[in-house]
Amino acid sequence: GYSAPYFVNGLIALAGVIAFAVIPWPAEKKHKAKAEKLGSLRAIAMASAGVGLMYFAIFYARTASNWIVMPLIAQSQFNWDMAAIGVLLTVGACANLAVLPFNAALSREFGRVGAIIVAGLATFAACAMLAFGHHPIFLWLTAILFGAGSGIATPTLIAYVADVAPENQRGIYMGLLRTSQDFALILGPFFTGVLSDNLGLGYQGGLIGSMVILGLSLFVFWRDARGKRL
Repeated sequence: GYSAPYFVNGLIALAGVIAFAVIPWPAEKKHKAKAEKLGSLRAIAMASAGVGLMYFAIFYARTASNWIVMPLIAQSQFNWDMAAIGVLLTVGACANLAVLPFNAALSREFGRVGAIIVAGLATFAACAMLAFGHHPIFLWLTAILFGAGSGIATPTLIAYVADVAPENQRGIYMGLLRTSQDFALILGPFFTGVLSDNLGLGYQGGLIGSMVILGLSLFVFWRDARGKRL
């Protein structure tokens, strides 16, 4: 029944918590905090606007376009059943996993900023193919691009913040980054539904919304990174 996946997911999560508690992690190195003023929260938020918006956009597209709109298109336009949609999402998850071992090499080759921009462009292309493609092949290509883009962007954005945030403010910047993800998880499905229902374009309206947010985020992130802001 529908409850079975949740039991499996719960068991996996429980196993993860237990593993995290019992694995002997390397001891954390202690660093003396610099005697710098923490700065106002507003100043920190402004400094991290580009990277936070980029993180927001990636998860906005992943949540709304990949997890919601893509299955709906598969079911409503191509009459795919639950099993076929499950395979589609699995392909995206496999693409996400497949790129993870190559993130360090990508960052060395193109820099963290370059790798993040490539991932953002891949996610943008996935939204575009899902919005304007009219053949099942575009669903498979979209799933792969969504998975690969997220697999590159998510850890690289976290590593980028860890690299450039001041040592005594790293926790705050990481918290803001995670908060931007939470906002995306909450707002993405809602606004995608509103746009899909009210722009007269169907699912294309919601996907175009994701594309606009991604395009704006790419520009702001590139501008801030180029200006050596966070």
